[in-house]
Amino acid sequence: MKGVEQSVASGNMGNLPPNFFAKEAIFSIASAVGKPLTVDTTTKNQTKPRCTRVKIEVDLTAKLPQRVKINEEDDITGHIK
Repeated sequence: MKGVEQSVASGNMGNLPPNFFAKEAIFSIASAVGKPLTVDTTTKNQTKPRCTRVKIEVDLTAKLPQRVKINEEDDITGHIK
């Protein structure tokens, strides 16, 4: 019998800056852990900006990061802030 290798998990990201609240940005961050599937309604509607929730398909056999570092690029200069 084959074991379970993947599962769907709900991930929380707290205190994201407003410019990271777009679905594309959230999915980009969540992809460090697994395959992003969807964001919840409060995230989509931005009614609770302090708590961002995303469903992620996670490979249970993979080593997961303990944290994800986010670099923000300056739109004008292209340098990392």
